[in-house]
Amino acid sequence: FPTKIACNHSIRRILLLTSAVAAASLVVVVGRIAYNNFDTDDSPSLSSSSSSFEEDNHNLPPWRRNLRSVLHSFKDPHTRTKRPRYKRRYKRINRGPWSNAEHAKFLKGVEWTGWDPNADGDRGGHAWEISKLIPTRSVNDVKLHAKEFLKLQFTHGGRTFELPTDTDWIVNYRGWKEPRHKVSYARDEKEILARGSQGKCAGALVVLDWIMDKVHEVNGMLMLAYGDLIHIHREKDFVDKETGQYIDDDIDSMVNLETFSYIAGLERELFLNFGWSIRIHQLDDKYALQGQIFATCGHVITHKRSKAKSIEPAIEIYPIVTIPTDDPIIELYRGSIVQNPQRHQFRIVRDIWQGTLFPEEMMFPPQQFTLASSTGLELDLQIPAKALTVMDCLYGEWRVPSSRRAGTRNCVEWSLANS
Repeated sequence: FPTKIACNHSIRRILLLTSAVAAASLVVVVGRIAYNNFDTDDSPSLSSSSSSFEEDNHNLPPWRRNLRSVLHSFKDPHTRTKRPRYKRRYKRINRGPWSNAEHAKFLKGVEWTGWDPNADGDRGGHAWEISKLIPTRSVNDVKLHAKEFLKLQFTHGGRTFELPTDTDWIVNYRGWKEPRHKVSYARDEKEILARGSQGKCAGALVVLDWIMDKVHEVNGMLMLAYGDLIHIHREKDFVDKETGQYIDDDIDSMVNLETFSYIAGLERELFLNFGWSIRIHQLDDKYALQGQIFATCGHVITHKRSKAKSIEPAIEIYPIVTIPTDDPIIELYRGSIVQNPQRHQFRIVRDIWQGTLFPEEMMFPPQQFTLASSTGLELDLQIPAKALTVMDCLYGEWRVPSSRRAGTRNCVEWSLANS
């Protein structure tokens, strides 16, 4: 290049880059030429197997071995001998149901990692950590198992509440009469008192309407039950149209286990948006057996088994389960329905807290029920499939106002006797 040509920075960079590429190409060409000249009889060609290459290389002087190894890297890629690859070690994935041993390791991993899929999904890589504890399960298996199992658990205030799924336990549970019950709050009690002192808590029907919208969004199930089932059919409202006062001191409802867990996860929104929280009746610091959604305004903290009292009626949620066909309790009633051609499909629904038994067809599928309240709200509610039959079983002549509570807790026997 002429020595007196003034080059700007861009031209200099281009020239340097071009020189580097040319130098690299020259090295490759020279290397291949040298290799072709070097590949003599005492130096086996690089088209031979890698094992023979290493064996022949071993017999050469050190300087020849080093040079030959360098030149070997310039070999034509179409004839290059591939290095042997190690076989990947895959897990022996078990595609069947989870065993007790696998489930125990899963629970240990959940406790170890502090994973709460309902709250944070898997952003922390917890499923991957847990899968390392279970050689027979992949990360995706762990995630799916968490969705099926942990959706029946929820965590509040550092405590994990589990919903009962053991049918034998549910059948033998004594309900609200069990003396070992404890009451826990979903958040710190000081926060509840502080929020209650501020006032301006939302009305019960406003909260019920919001919860029903949330439940409908996830195809959940929350059916009105007991006394409030009567009020929406007899008085056509939750509120006395003359006095403007609530007819009952709480709103009773039944939910399946999945919806119970889902509603429990809404506590933060209930607290921030409406000034409401959740109170849990539990057994042995483990099973959550009843939920009370209550207004913090006017609420007095108590850990006794009682109704949640505040300036608004609480919304009580009772978990219900369907007892499988092969459970012994089904056999107890099969002898009474020999004439029923569908007896092999006979199933029972139990209200865990109240202990009430219903034939499955009396409860499912839930009906949609729209109520135009005198408060100005239009509520999209759910009620049992045969709501009138449910009330006939529980209360007898429910169309006449009375202070009488549910007379029977066994609508299965009532249904068999009146069929």
